Amino acid sequence: MLRRLAAIASATLLLTIGLAACGGREPESRPQPPAAWDGDRIDIDANETEPRMSLMIAPGGNAELTNVPEGQWVRTDSGICWDDTGEVYSGAATWDWFSDTGIEVKFEDSAVIFRAWPGKFGSYDWSEFKMVNCRRDRTWGMRLTCGSAGTVDLPPCRVASE
Repeated sequence: MLRRLAAIASATLLLTIGLAACGGREPESRPQPPAAWDGDRIDIDANETEPRMSLMIAPGGNAELTNVPEGQWVRTDSGICWDDTGEVYSGAATWDWFSDTGIEVKFEDSAVIFRAWPGKFGSYDWSEFKMVNCRRDRTWGMRLTCGSAGTVDLPPCRVASE
């Protein structure tokens, strides 16, 4: 009986330690610049003629965007959404961390948050981003194309100064 209790206690301890390790939202799991993502609309009304979008973050807070919808992020009762204008932007931007779950990118009159995809056990998957507009009729998804993000290590990104 004591052996059985000891085995159950050991298994419970190992499971607890494992879940704590997997569920941590440590800053170390964040992308390491330079890193880049590419994607497009993933909602049911998306069509193939819409341009693909991309985000590249570089050290020092610089970013490069291609076909990113313009707009402002808005905090709501159910989280954060994107009040998009329907226009797209390509060009230089700046970026910074948005809490432990996203990257805030600012350009012209826009501020957009690229949210890390929810992972397992309360973690976040930085290799994928998701954005939803406030009307909930458009959703964008992006995947890591180069660099390191969380547990995903792809070939290094080439930045313009290289």
